[in-house]
Amino acid sequence: MTDSAPIQLINDENFQKHVIDCPTPVIVVFEKSCWGTAQIIKPILEKVAFEFADKIKVFKYNLDENTITSSNFRIENAMTVLLFNKGNVIYKTGIISKEELRKIINSLLVTN
Repeated sequence: MTDSAPIQLINDENFQKHVIDCPTPVIVVFEKSCWGTAQIIKPILEKVAFEFADKIKVFKYNLDENTITSSNFRIENAMTVLLFNKGNVIYKTGIISKEELRKIINSLLVTN
């Protein structure tokens, strides 16, 4: 993810604080750095992160460097996207279109 995008790295140590305890919706992409699938979702997440920058948080979790949180959420694929709301997983996917992700986020923002 680019340094200019509002996407931050997250790890096992700060996951609770930045995701579970966050009052706003949070998207976390769990990925292995060697998998090309992550490159497909990268531009989608960057666009959504910019578009909803003041309403949601977007994080990247490196599966090569962290294992505790990914194990807790049973992340089995090399690239998985979880959408959290008030600490709960409300959506789990691999590849998702920008339009579908926007639709899910907008519905969350209406109910929050």
